[in-house]
Amino acid sequence: ADFYIDHNGTSNNSGPNAHGMTTCAGESIAFKDATWNSDIISWSWEFPGGSPATSTSQNPVVTYANAGWYNATLTVTNAAGTTTKTINNIVYIAPEWTEHNGPAMENFNTSSYGWISNNPENNHASFQHVSTVGYNGLGSMKLNNYFDMSTALPYSEEAAYYERLGGSKDYLISPAYNLSNTTNVSVSFDYAYGSKATLLADITEVLKVYSSKDCGKTWTLRKSILSDDLITAGFVGTTDFAPTNNGLWKSSSFNYTASNTDDRTRFKFEFVASDLASNLYIDNFNVSGVLGIEDNNLTSLV
Repeated sequence: ADFYIDHNGTSNNSGPNAHGMTTCAGESIAFKDATWNSDIISWSWEFPGGSPATSTSQNPVVTYANAGWYNATLTVTNAAGTTTKTINNIVYIAPEWTEHNGPAMENFNTSSYGWISNNPENNHASFQHVSTVGYNGLGSMKLNNYFDMSTALPYSEEAAYYERLGGSKDYLISPAYNLSNTTNVSVSFDYAYGSKATLLADITEVLKVYSSKDCGKTWTLRKSILSDDLITAGFVGTTDFAPTNNGLWKSSSFNYTASNTDDRTRFKFEFVASDLASNLYIDNFNVSGVLGIEDNNLTSLV
């Protein structure tokens, strides 16, 4: 058994929401059966917290009324028997409120409140908050692509699994910003990344940044960082890389034109790994701009 979120009818192998979905409460989400065997005779779905809570359709559509993370389970049957697959946290329903009203900065020094980490392959590489590494030596968000191969048997299936990150994607999603009355918006962040590659042509990893104003139902690409622009620390080999000084960091930014529909805007980092991927660190995420006064509040000041 296998399945994925059918994002606007696209394949599960493309698009920023390829393996997961965030959306607003009450919006519909389409699930797609992706079981390899074509001789399936029945499908049985379970959607805890969703409506419907169960389904026997091959490709059901589900809605969720309340904010939070949700799991889904598919059981398929053919002449040979039955198999079941559960994907935890495949759906995130965003709340109606925003964490930030206008511009805000997150330095990750003490926590990563409101930030969402999504590891669709459910492997060892995932974004997590660390309190000992960061620009100026404090906290940051670390994508841990390192695995200590000494703990795995050489040439074992486990060793091969952890060595092969190529093509896997990990996501880090920001809290919601109400930018509907903010002008001159600019988004900036610091990042640190080392490489296991010795040739420039072998650096195929990509860091992308998206924005969404509909709770993550659709995303717009805003920035791509790749090749030598991604590398801040040069060759780091198979070590558990951590930037030890500010010279091993780079800064990046992009402008964002906000409108009155940006009342719950989120930003998302997507890292596309290669088999030579090393650790990635994100710090000092800053949404800057000029916060204005709404017209309906001006009258109360007269």
